[in-house]
Amino acid sequence: MMQRLVLAFAMTTALAAAEGAHYDFYQKNGQNVLGAEIVAESETEFSVRLSYVPKPIKILKANLAREPALSAVQPKAIVNETPFFQYEFSLHAAAGYAFFNAGPVAAIFGSGYRATIGADWLLFREPTWRIHALTLNLGFSRFQEAQRYIQIADLQIGPKLFIYHFASYGISFYGTPLLSLAQVNLKGYTFESAYINLAGAIALLAEKKVGPVNLVLQLNVNSLFDKSQVFTATALSLAAAYPLTAGALK
Repeated sequence: MMQRLVLAFAMTTALAAAEGAHYDFYQKNGQNVLGAEIVAESETEFSVRLSYVPKPIKILKANLAREPALSAVQPKAIVNETPFFQYEFSLHAAAGYAFFNAGPVAAIFGSGYRATIGADWLLFREPTWRIHALTLNLGFSRFQEAQRYIQIADLQIGPKLFIYHFASYGISFYGTPLLSLAQVNLKGYTFESAYINLAGAIALLAEKKVGPVNLVLQLNVNSLFDKSQVFTATALSLAAAYPLTAGALK
């Protein structure tokens, strides 16, 4: 009796370890059942399924000549393909000081302030073609001298490209070319103007993970392509990025 219990336990453990596999059942009467999938098991019998039989059949353990053996041919394992895109997002915000401005009016508006809020869509689990994320920013810049000012609100989009990971310090470097649509408000001593125009930017970022947050130091070069002139502002900003989804923590 004890030997039967030990044998039954060993068989159950082995079969459970290969759940979904196909087995060959060799019976004492020679009516062997080959390539069967185990549906259920009791102390006295196996319930198995064959691909060419509509209903499960029962095999008494007492009729077995030996323990069930794994079939030579097994069903192909179902491989869950990793989706090309993943849906992981993080939110970020930055504020900084703009300097080293260039263009015909840079002598007047030599410095100012810039702030952004935005989100990164981390498209891939690992950078693919060096693309780490797709960045969307809503930015605000203001450059003022006495009563005169240039005020820019822009919507930016572009790929966040992986450059290098400094493993010893845990710092990652990225570059982001951005294209944007800008709402420009310009005020001089004797006139005011408001219009929408195209703008572009390049951002260089150094990120370090601190808990769930990424701390970022970024350098932005933003250019406004005016109808008659180009105004370029370089801003140094501090930023923080917070994951909106669990996968963005990685």
